[in-house]
Amino acid sequence: MYDEYPTFIDKIFAIADAIIAADDLNGVVDINLNGMPDIGVVEDGAGNQFWGTDLEFNCLIFIGGAASTFYRSLLLSTGQLTSYGSGTGVDDGAYRKGVAKSYTVLTTGVYAGTTSITINSKTDAHSNACVLDNKTGLMWSQTVAGTVGPTNNGKLPWTTTGAGATAEGIFAYCAAANTAALAGYTDWRIPNITDLHSLIDYSINPPSPNTTAFPAFPQATVWSSTTDSSATTFAVLIRCAGSGGGVFVVSSLVKTDATRYSILVRGG
Repeated sequence: MYDEYPTFIDKIFAIADAIIAADDLNGVVDINLNGMPDIGVVEDGAGNQFWGTDLEFNCLIFIGGAASTFYRSLLLSTGQLTSYGSGTGVDDGAYRKGVAKSYTVLTTGVYAGTTSITINSKTDAHSNACVLDNKTGLMWSQTVAGTVGPTNNGKLPWTTTGAGATAEGIFAYCAAANTAALAGYTDWRIPNITDLHSLIDYSINPPSPNTTAFPAFPQATVWSSTTDSSATTFAVLIRCAGSGGGVFVVSSLVKTDATRYSILVRGG
């Protein structure tokens, strides 16, 4: 079903079309899109405005007049279920607020095999496997960049070096992935720090992405596309483990001085 509606926004437009096609201004219309959960659509009393809920993506949709708006789920849970506080309800593990993370791993059809991504005469035979975040609608490449970069280990600088065929960096890599149509898509991007942080599960030690969805996520630092606003020559990244004692950190590094891993995302 995800081949037809691969992202949250694709499904939103499909929902809107189904609501309009139903053409029922009085009461509830049950709509089922390609085996997906039903959507209840009701008149709000204004004659041209309707509300619907999408159970798969946990969102509320509003269609009215010339404009449409959709409201996504509540903020994601951190995943932390153990309380480390000294009393009842005193920390995140006790509160347990937010929507639980949920993923679908895509490995068949267009998501099978590999796509060759080439930068600076180096080619990464990148897996087409993807991970759909069922709550945010973001689609992630399941693996980080590999066999490219100055030392051929997938680590790239934030700031692009060289130009044209010799360009090298996370944004050059992303552009090459789009040129190569990784997994059949041409709208990949480098995630911002909010995107990247949404993957982190604080029930895992050290905090890191879900190991079933992302079994090869590096226990190392990974670039985001976000610039540190307090020092704009620095870019923000996450570190799931490494030389700092295996702790999770959000930090920043000078854009021109470091090579780090990167991962691709689409949607948002």
